[in-house]
Formats: sequence, structure tokens, C-alpha cells
Amino acid sequence: MHKLLENQYKNMFLYVPFLLSFGAGAYFASPFEPSFIFVLFLASIITLLLFYLRRTVLLRGILIILFGFCYACIFTHVLNTPILPHTQNERSITGVVRSVDYAYDKVRLNIKTNLDDQDMNIRVSVMDDVVVPNAGDEINATVTLFRPSASYAPETFDYARWAYFNKLSATGYMTQCKVVDKPDFDLVNDARTYIHNRSNSFLVDSLVLGYKKAVPETDSKIWTSTGIGHVWSISGFHMTLVGGWLFALFYFLFRRIPYITRRIPAKIPAMCFAWIGLLIYLFLSGTDTATVRAFLMTTLIFAAFIFGRSAISMRNVALAYCAIFFINPHSVMQAGFQLSFAAVFAIVWLFCDYNPRMPTNKISKAIYIAFLTTVVATIFTAPFIAAHFGTIPV
Repeated sequence: MHKLLENQYKNMFLYVPFLLSFGAGAYFASPFEPSFIFVLFLASIITLLLFYLRRTVLLRGILIILFGFCYACIFTHVLNTPILPHTQNERSITGVVRSVDYAYDKVRLNIKTNLDDQDMNIRVSVMDDVVVPNAGDEINATVTLFRPSASYAPETFDYARWAYFNKLSATGYMTQCKVVDKPDFDLVNDARTYIHNRSNSFLVDSLVLGYKKAVPETDSKIWTSTGIGHVWSISGFHMTLVGGWLFALFYFLFRRIPYITRRIPAKIPAMCFAWIGLLIYLFLSGTDTATVRAFLMTTLIFAAFIFGRSAISMRNVALAYCAIFFINPHSVMQAGFQLSFAAVFAIVWLFCDYNPRMPTNKISKAIYIAFLTTVVATIFTAPFIAAHFGTIPV
């Protein structure tokens, strides 16, 4: 066993995401809250030991688990999201609209305001007879606010915890609204508002602007029951599609400029411009967690191609995993994060490490790859789907 662990020293980084997740998961599942000062001291000691203990693989693994536990604890305390203590009816507030979310049946506003001498972010639904302000507007409004509700049963979705880690202090609805001041210029929000008003389409609202509930409920049920409802959530599929088309466009253009192609391969500037296009798409779509995750993966792949490294590898997946973990360790407890990385780890392992034999015929090869991808992604995500949703897709 010791020999096996020592042989895995060079691959230690591939185990880091899982070890960090075990530590963070232990903290979030813990029934008690450890002392913050003790955890901060323990994290300092662990960090020093991780740099000092080079080849003691088993001990370093244990230390990484403990570091994940400590980091999740420290992050939770530092975040310190204020939560509304109780329901407040017909409360008059003044705040700034941070974003507007257009659903198929209503409009929701994310507002930054001051309640009880604390800066809070609240999410309110706009009643039908209220004029919807634009993102960036300063408003006076009358709202009814509720404290985010906890899980209604053990092991079910805990909305209060999700709200805390997404800096959401309260939810509710708005009955009156008056715009006090408008911003002079807000490039991203103005562009999102312009595209929404000009398109008037739930396809654009969902696939370009990233609004969560833009698809009509009748259509959404059909997509969900067929197992492809995730198409409406901007993530890796959309980044790949947009990035691929942008790369093809710029690659075709740069191939027509000899001054560039004589000095560097046309794919390098094409990837750089495609990356800029994806960055614009990221901000237009609202910078959701799944979209940020896909953008990080795409950035790593582009960088690997540009610097002549292997683009599709377990190390790149592990690196993106660690980056998102350090941005918000509570991501490891969310279904979307677990399903995304379970599928990605499975597909990369299959085609890079296992490397199955392929048919020689191109059509048969394409069908075989699609079949293998579907099967392995379904198998690796099935335990997480069963745990979160109580069902297994067939």
C-alpha cells in the first residue's frame, strides 16, 4: 500500500479536488460549528506542513482534507451574509437594482438596499401593475420581504443555505416602485436590456441573456421529462458552440492575412479573439456559476492549445475544479456542480486515459463516440442524480 501511494506522487494533483471536497463536505455536513480562531490557526499550520512535507503522500492527503475543511469554515465566516430576521410587510425601501430576471410569468429584481442598518441583497417579484425598472436604476419601492426558508425535510434542498452562500438576504414581492435616479452609462446592463426588448423571445432570454425561468412552463416540463432540460442553462454546451463558431470565423479571416500567418499560426489569434467573444458572452449571460465554470474550462483549453500543451487532460479539469472551489467552496454541495464535473471527469478519463478502440469507418466512429459519451456520462452522474432527485435516468 505504501509503495502504491508513493507511485502516485506524480499524480497527486489529480486527487486534490476530491480531497478538498471531502474536507469541505465534512464541514457543511457537520452538526456543530467549530471555533473560528482555532480553525484559522489550524489552517496556518496545515499550509506550512503542505509546503514542508514533500513526498509523504498519505499525510499530505490527510492535510489536504483538513485544509478543505478549514477553508470552507473560514470562507463561511468571512462571507457573513446578513439574513432578514423576520417577515416585513409593506416595507418602504430605497435601493439600486443590480439585475433584472425576466421569467415567463413574472419579473424578478435583485436589489441592493439597506435594511436595519445592514447592506442587504434582496430578490423580489414585481406585481403585474408595477412598472419594471432597469438594472442600475435607483428606486423607492414598497415591498413585502420574507426570510429565506430552510429545507422542509431532512436531506432536501436547503434554500436558506443556498441564499447565504449566494449573498441573498431576503425574498418577497414588490407592490409599488418609483425610479429616483438612472445611471449615466452601464454597458453590460444597457446591452442586456436592449437585447431583451428588441428580441422579445424566450429563446434569446434563455440562451443569450441567461434568464432562468424564461421558458414557458408547459415547454419546460417536456424538456425536463425528456432529460435535456439542462440545454436552457448556459454552461459547457453553449460555450463550446459559441466558442467553436467564433474560432471558425476568426480562423477563416486570419488565414486570409499572409502578414500574420507567415509569423504565427492562424489558430493563435483566432483563439484569442474567440476568447474575447466568449468573455462578452459571459457578461451578457449574467455570469452564472455554471457559465463561469464553463468559461474557465474553455480558457484552460485555449491556453493549452496556444502554449502547445495537451488541451483535454485530467489536470486541466482538476485545475478548473480547484479554481471554482476556492471561489466558493459551497459549490461542491450543489447538484449542478457535481453533475457537471462528474460528466466531464468521466468523458476525459474515457477518451484520454482509457482510450477505447475506435471503428475505422468515420460514420461508425462518430456514432460510437456519441454512444460512449452518453453511456459513460450517464453512469458517472447517476449516483448524484439519485442522491439529489430520488430517480435515475434510463
